[in-house]
Amino acid sequence: KVAIVDRGVKYVDGVRVGAGAGGTCVNVGCVPKKLMFNAAAVKESMSASVGVAKGYGVEVSSVTFDWKGLKERRDAYVTRLSEGYVAGWKKAGVDVVGGTASFGPEKNGKKTIVVDGEELAADKVVIAVGGKPSVLKISGAAEHCITSDGFFDLEDMPKKVAVVGAGYIAVELAGILHALGSETHLFFRGDTVLRHGFDPFIVDQLMKAMKAHGPVLHPRSTPASVDAKDTKTLHLADGQSFDGFDVVILATGRDPLGAELNLPSTVELDAAGFVKVDAYENTTADVIYA
Repeated sequence: KVAIVDRGVKYVDGVRVGAGAGGTCVNVGCVPKKLMFNAAAVKESMSASVGVAKGYGVEVSSVTFDWKGLKERRDAYVTRLSEGYVAGWKKAGVDVVGGTASFGPEKNGKKTIVVDGEELAADKVVIAVGGKPSVLKISGAAEHCITSDGFFDLEDMPKKVAVVGAGYIAVELAGILHALGSETHLFFRGDTVLRHGFDPFIVDQLMKAMKAHGPVLHPRSTPASVDAKDTKTLHLADGQSFDGFDVVILATGRDPLGAELNLPSTVELDAAGFVKVDAYENTTADVIYA
């Protein structure tokens, strides 16, 4: 017998907690991002400096974009996908338990998983909780910034937006917003984006394209604080400040969720807080996998 525990989605002080059935990719990651990317590519092909429509004989006098309408249809599509996961699990005979899970004390030689006060006994446990977007530990970040999760909750397209980060998520979100028509500024600490794990020639071509086409690039920029009045201001460690932002998006990595699981002491974590596993996904504890 198999049971899946999924905590679903809730909002704490306006911040999304949990992705929902299907995980980050389906709900607040790859899938909705690709829909936004496709919308950006369509608009850009018709109207931007890199547009190809005119070359094919298509004259477009003006282009408008309905953010609210796309969000409504995108969210409905994602909801159907997420509900499909649950339906598929149940069809396969899996028990689907809604709630927040953590480990309890072993009983009768079995692992105990506590879900909102209810106890489940298990011979084996697989930890597959993913992570959560990181929030910079600087003044004002938690109060005035959103993460990549929050991007998908935006009801209106921001007129001016700051994206902080150098990884592919930051680059993608900045590119999407720029193509859709937001004045977009990308702040990153090094000389280039995608500094880790990407082929140098790809980084070089990407930097050339972004410098020529946008968004506005701010290399060697280390955020120091964020404050807000009517709009948001991003202050950098070198003393520079940039203001007028409707939204500041942090795309600065992801944090593990192991600390929230009340893991048994036999499950070891690495220095970053991730569960240690071997090549076969065994943790350091018997019958617990990740």
